[in-house]
Amino acid sequence: MIAGAYFLIFHRGPLPLNHESVGLGTFHALHDVIGVILLGLAGFIWWRSRRSTRTARMRGTT
Repeated sequence: MIAGAYFLIFHRGPLPLNHESVGLGTFHALHDVIGVILLGLAGFIWWRSRRSTRTARMRGTT
């Protein structure tokens, strides 16, 4: 989740390690896509873990 938020929010100037400071230009579309995918993956993993925990409690095995 932290990596996804970094790619979406903090990977732009004037923050450290952005494209402009390391000489890579201003192309951020790929990082926006990667950020959305990472945040979506974190949300999916969180949802699956909550679902499996709830199912285990209903079965009586925690």
